[in-house]
Amino acid sequence: MLINYLKIDEKGTAACLSFLKDLGKDLVVSLGVFDGLHLGHRFVLETAIDLANSLKSLPAVITFYPLPNSLFKKQAAFLTPKNEKILQLKKLGLSRIFFLNFSPKFSLLTYKEFLEILRLMKIKGVVVGFNFSFGYKALGTPDDLAKYFKTVVVKPFLYNEKLVSSSRILDLLSLGKIEEANEFLGRFYTIKGKVVFGNKIGNKLGFNTANILLEENYFLPKDGVYIVKVTSKSAFNSFYFGVMNIGKRPTILSNNTRSIEVHLFDFQGNLYGKRLSVELLSYLREEKKFTSLLALKEQIKRDVFKAKLFLKEKQLKFNLHE
Repeated sequence: MLINYLKIDEKGTAACLSFLKDLGKDLVVSLGVFDGLHLGHRFVLETAIDLANSLKSLPAVITFYPLPNSLFKKQAAFLTPKNEKILQLKKLGLSRIFFLNFSPKFSLLTYKEFLEILRLMKIKGVVVGFNFSFGYKALGTPDDLAKYFKTVVVKPFLYNEKLVSSSRILDLLSLGKIEEANEFLGRFYTIKGKVVFGNKIGNKLGFNTANILLEENYFLPKDGVYIVKVTSKSAFNSFYFGVMNIGKRPTILSNNTRSIEVHLFDFQGNLYGKRLSVELLSYLREEKKFTSLLALKEQIKRDVFKAKLFLKEKQLKFNLHE
């Protein structure tokens, strides 16, 4: 996969955009933010792949970095930060990604200036979602694209008669409804980070935990305990199931800093400095403050048992005994 990072001059004129000439030749592009790369996004991208095949072209994506909502401070964390987005797009079979640098100056480009960018690139076709708009004040529409390119507008994608959208998934994660969010994503919601040193309270309780520092600005779901599946290219060849706590650890700490701790079932080894990929399978319970570390230890035992019971019911191989 070829990845291009494009920074557009503030004037947005043909003269300063000459480097774009023919950059999109023989490409059919999907345009959009694509945060989450959920079922609806995949429908758009699969449509672009089909159109590219029919036009004997290659499928590509034009998206933005940083994301528009990040620039305008409406949102600080996302379902698919940049590297996660690249990974998911590779899995879907896209040949090329263009990241347009979404700066304050870029945000002022009119829809006509944005069209000039696409025309200079000489793309063959465009595929967008039903609610796509572009340019300053979002005045550009798919009808404007259709004046210059073969344009396909994909209809709303429904799952269980509900519209699939990034905002719906974010809302579900905020409520701890991870299984429903996963259905709309079409995959397990995943966060990634490096294992860092913690206070080793888990070790004292008999449950080794890995403290994770996120490597990108992933959206964190509701505080609480989750059933997870963990993989790591740098730590082990297979995968491990476990339980993860997201929250402020009120039994141990008195500050408001959120942390992420994972206990892997039957794992023995040193994970410090290793990168972990954590897939969230199900929500177990809310985080709460216990009267003692002993009470916390007993609750963790119950969490582990319930998690393994869940995995057994889902026909995922696991021994119920710790």
